[in-house]
Amino acid sequence: MAKQSVLFVGDTNSERSLMGEAMLRHMSEDHYDIYSAGITTAPPEQAALDALVHAGIDTTGLVSEPVEAYADREFDFVIILSEKAQQHHPEWKGKAKETLFWDITDPRHIDHELPFQQTLQEIHSRLTLWLTVYPDEDAA
Repeated sequence: MAKQSVLFVGDTNSERSLMGEAMLRHMSEDHYDIYSAGITTAPPEQAALDALVHAGIDTTGLVSEPVEAYADREFDFVIILSEKAQQHHPEWKGKAKETLFWDITDPRHIDHELPFQQTLQEIHSRLTLWLTVYPDEDAA
């Protein structure tokens, strides 16, 4: 049976969506095909990569890609991580069996000593819950 596919979508695919991709890959033990993309693109934010590395999560292969790169692909789940990406989503021509919206605050706008670690923790908490609600059929 084919792995379920997940696409994380953010504003620029430089922070939250990359963190979601890396975190789910870390948590799911290769049970999903996982990707991330942005409405626009920007180089990966170093603070986001540092937060991932600090948490023991591999950042190998993380690159910023536009959501249009996945327009011809169908995903089992598309997880949208920002209001801007949600507003753009109806214009996107990609397909998803299920679309989820998690409005996770841009870590650059969080007044906290470690905003990227806080954002990563929020993504981890949501993914932990998501994995209990939508367990991978092959992992069971």
